[in-house]
Amino acid sequence: MIRIVLTFFMILSAAAGQTVTDIVAMIQQGRIAEAGRILDEWEAESRQMDSVIFLKGLIAPEADQAVIYYEKVIRSYPKSEFAPKALFRIAQLKYAQGLYQTALRCFLHITDEDRQAVILQESRYWAGLCYLALSKPDSAVHQFGVSISEFPVRDISRLAALELRSLQIPVPLLQEDGNPPSGQSGAGTAHASVPDPVAADETGAVHAPPASQKTVYAIQVDAFTDRNNALARKAFFESKGYETALRNKTVNGRYFYLVWVGAFSNEPDARAFGRMLNTKYGTHTTLVSEQR
Repeated sequence: MIRIVLTFFMILSAAAGQTVTDIVAMIQQGRIAEAGRILDEWEAESRQMDSVIFLKGLIAPEADQAVIYYEKVIRSYPKSEFAPKALFRIAQLKYAQGLYQTALRCFLHITDEDRQAVILQESRYWAGLCYLALSKPDSAVHQFGVSISEFPVRDISRLAALELRSLQIPVPLLQEDGNPPSGQSGAGTAHASVPDPVAADETGAVHAPPASQKTVYAIQVDAFTDRNNALARKAFFESKGYETALRNKTVNGRYFYLVWVGAFSNEPDARAFGRMLNTKYGTHTTLVSEQR
């Protein structure tokens, strides 16, 4: 199973102060009304307005409303650390709506000047997905290769590697920390004829996780045979401010893409979160877990 941990909220928390981190945690836990009240107070005090507007976009009930907030961040605070994040969110929402050309322009507009290595890497990965949806596999291969070779963050690199493998393109070997092995160059390695990092090992054996890993619980909200449908569903819950992840498995010879929401250290909290999702969005959820 390929693991991809959503980095968006980690980027946001690391880049901003503790107060913003608290709001992000509330949104992830589904405490939307509480987060909204605090943001209203900050707005009344004209406090951290770039972050206030951005976070209001995260809790907006509709995608179009969220885009209005994000566009305001970009227009009013172009030098803010939240401006590239806002553009990234707009791009994801456009992708979920099937507006691949618009989404692509947004993803490619995120450049080195933004100095947000993880967002820049994710934007290149998502640009690759846009090119695939637009039937431009050669351009997609280039973007996936850049995502692996120039920004070696393990989880995104592994997902980009999976896309390259699906296109029958050899991919570079990645170490557990996400960095290329010593002696392997960075740029231009996406087409290197080396082992696939997605495989467990040459024998196909799956090794037990290190003792330092722990069990993380999440809620599975959907399973799809079509990857684009899974990504759209994933983007929907991301637009509501929840941590999401895409997993996969094979059942009776059929390949499924699983949409997971949330990440909890204990089962009771995860089950409570699942009940909240069922009530709020009419979902039929399943408790799931994995080692991280």
